[in-house]
Parts: sequence; C-alpha cells; structure tokens
Amino acid sequence: MQKVLCFVFVISMLNLTGQTAFDALRYSTLDITATARNMGVGGAMSGLGGDFSNLSTNPAGIGVFRYSEIMLTPALTRINATATLENTTMPDEIKSAENKFLLSNLGGIFVGNPYATPKWRVFNFALGYNQLASFEQDFEYEGISKGSIVDRFLEQANGNNFSDFESNLAIDAIAVYDIDNDGIYESDFTGNAEANITKNQVVTRSGSTGELLVGFGGNYNDKLLMGFTLGIPFLSFTEDKEYEETDPDDEVPFFTNLSYSEKLTTSGAGLNAKLGFIALLTKQIRLGVAVHTPTVYALEDSFSTSLTYTYDDQGIISNQEVSPDGLFNYRLRTPWRVLGGASILIRQFGFVTTELEWLKYDNARFNLTSNSTDPEDERYEKELNAQINSRFRSAMNLKVGGEMILIKVLRLRAGIGLGFSPYSGETEVNRLISAGFGYRKGKFYTDAAFRISRVKENYTPYLTSTALQQNVDNQFTDQRILLTLGFKL
Repeated sequence: MQKVLCFVFVISMLNLTGQTAFDALRYSTLDITATARNMGVGGAMSGLGGDFSNLSTNPAGIGVFRYSEIMLTPALTRINATATLENTTMPDEIKSAENKFLLSNLGGIFVGNPYATPKWRVFNFALGYNQLASFEQDFEYEGISKGSIVDRFLEQANGNNFSDFESNLAIDAIAVYDIDNDGIYESDFTGNAEANITKNQVVTRSGSTGELLVGFGGNYNDKLLMGFTLGIPFLSFTEDKEYEETDPDDEVPFFTNLSYSEKLTTSGAGLNAKLGFIALLTKQIRLGVAVHTPTVYALEDSFSTSLTYTYDDQGIISNQEVSPDGLFNYRLRTPWRVLGGASILIRQFGFVTTELEWLKYDNARFNLTSNSTDPEDERYEKELNAQINSRFRSAMNLKVGGEMILIKVLRLRAGIGLGFSPYSGETEVNRLISAGFGYRKGKFYTDAAFRISRVKENYTPYLTSTALQQNVDNQFTDQRILLTLGFKL
C-alpha cells in the first residue's frame, strides 16, 4: 500500500546529489501485491498463510503448502493524477493518466516431507520474485503565481552556496549576476517580488523495487508454522522534471522565459531477512507474527541539470547551460518492520483475516560517507538524517480481508486497507479497497483481483526561504488489475 500522504521535496542548498529525506521514505514504503489472491483480500495474508506473498510478509505461511506449485502474476495499473498549483490568481486542475504493465509475482514453492522427523509434517522451500513497490507517477501543473525559481538560485549565490547543478548554471546563463562587482548578486526579479509569473512543470517518475526471494517454511505437528526468507531487493527509480516560467504580460523587465530540467536515476540492490511464526491455536484460529530486518541498500545516483534563460536586452538573448554529469554512491538503511496477523477459518465457507504492520520511519538512515571522504558529504549526511528524525515518525497499516467459497471451485474475495501517515503531526489516512475471485480445479488455478487506492501528495518544485514558496496539491488514483496463473506439480 502506498502510504505517502504529504511530503516536501527538499534539495540540498549546497549540492544536488539526489538524496532527500523523502527518498528514505519512498524506499522504505512497500506496496506488496504479489499474487492476485493476496491483493484480493487486501494484502492481509500474513496471519493466514498458504500464499506465495507470505515470503515478503510472514514466511511461516509457506508451511501450509502440502503440494508443490508454481505461479505467475502479471499486472496492469492505471494511474490518474490531478495537480493544482496553489496560491495562484486562477487555480487550474490539470489531469493526466498513464497505463503500465508490471510483473507482480513469479515463483515456485516446493514441498518436502521430512520422514525422519514425523512431527515435522512438511519442510518447504520457495524461490521467486515479488514486486515490493512501484514508482510509476506522471503529473503536470500550470498556473500564475508570484515568485520564481530564480529566487532559489539567487539565495544560493548570496549565501556562497555554489552548485554546478543550480546556482552556477544561473550565473553562467546570466539569470543571476553581480552587475556592480560588489559580491552581491541580483536578478531580473530583484525588486519585482509582486510580479505574476506563469509556471508549468511536467514530472515523470518510473521504476520499482522487486525482490528475489529464497525461503524456507515448516509445519511442526500441526501446531506451529515457522519460516525464514532471505530477500535481495533490486531498486530502480528515474525522475525527469521539466520546469518552465514565462512572463506573457511583461511584468518583469528584461525577463522573457526560462526552462530548468532535472534528471535523476537511482539504482542498486540490498539485502534483508524475515522471520515469522504462525500458531495454529485451533483448526479455525491462527495467530501470526513476523519481524523484518532493515534492508541495507547500496545505491548509485546519476544526475544532471540544464538551464535556459531568455531575456530581452535590445534584442532577444537566450543562454543555455548544461551541468556536468553527476555520479554518487551511498548506502541507505530502511527501518525494522513488525507484522502481526490473525485469521479465522470458517469451514466450507471461507475465512476472515487481518494484518497490522508497524514500522518506525524515523529510523531510516543514509550513509553518504561509505565511499567518500568529502567533509561536505559528511555534513549533508548529518543534515539528512536529522531531517528524517524531525519529519517522520512511527506508523501503522491495517488490512482486513476475507474469502467466501461459493461452490467447490469458485471463491469471492474482498479487502480494505488503512495507511496512517508517517509524517509528524499528520492525521490523514490513506485508504484502499480491493475485490477478486479465484477458480481452482484439479492441478490448475487462476485468481483475478482489482484494487483502487488514493494518495494525496504535497509537492514543492523548488525550495526557498521566502514567503513566495510554491506548492502543488497532487491527488493520485491507482487502479490495478492482477491475474495469477498457477499449477500444482
């Protein structure tokens, strides 16, 4: 489940290396759909077991299997976005949509029978892939408001915070200049704070986190299920941002327009482990608990920016400047996670299951000095981790779902989820609903599920210390369809 409700996208005032406090939140937030059966019941399978998704939640659940099986789950997602630039003279909603095909799950569970230890009913091995998160998001906004991104570049220059990716570009493009050679920089916007400028930005985000999984799970005397998973997540994230400003009413002398482009690609891999238990209290009642270690990622950012500044000084002059290609390697540690689940099996009718997840988002930590001795990287690492401590908090996510057996081969499913904000002081709750069905006959089964979730996001295109800070209200609706095809071996 996406649990992001509100964020400020902060870029360092000294350098643009791609890391922000929100990156720690983005890569710590999971949306484990995995199989259509799991998504159909709201993702609440950790206290029940019997699904490949348990490898990413509570690996004890694979101890339920009595037959080996393999499965494949493709997905189609449609993301609708509505973006509005706030504090504008004429607020205007811009809507956009995109469709993406995804691989949600691929794997197999292989059942072993430990005959030498009769109290161990089965000891199973599993290998495969689950998608943990999708970063697909496109949105666009446009509006007229006071202030300019040049205000940010000017603040950097006058604070001696020079950056090859921001302020130095502005100086070279003559968007920021020291006309008197007195060490004080100015811009065309100096003295024109009340000018209304037309702003437009297109943001394109893509990528995902997918996890290769090796798991073991056993059933001890039909009383206790135990399991262990070793996870190797692979992360890729790309963000392209195209920002433009124009002055159609000539409110700012000399200034005509500007465009500022930012490109960021993050990639890497990590390692984690998961340990889980499910107690079979009776034939109808099960209680589960699982603990996930932090994922330790080794990540690489590649990034670049460009600025084109156009002005009229006895003729149109347009200056374009391009930053060098930036490359930075670092590490990120996500928080510990604890899951608890309970389920009730209703004989010949189906089941009801719940899951509660807890994690402490403010425990995420960047390590920017693992491959660097630059004191500025050490300083920025402390700044980032301090931002994580102050902005984020512990949060919980509640899921409830159920399955009803209509006839022997057909099941109906439904689920809901509540994601509580990880932001300090925020009280909003993100919601999702899901539904699905399953068909099982002989060695073949298929499941289908549909889920809709809504996310609100507070986006800041650039950061300044002035009262003219820009803010964009985003609303995303994610509609996802999963189809699982499975075979018993």
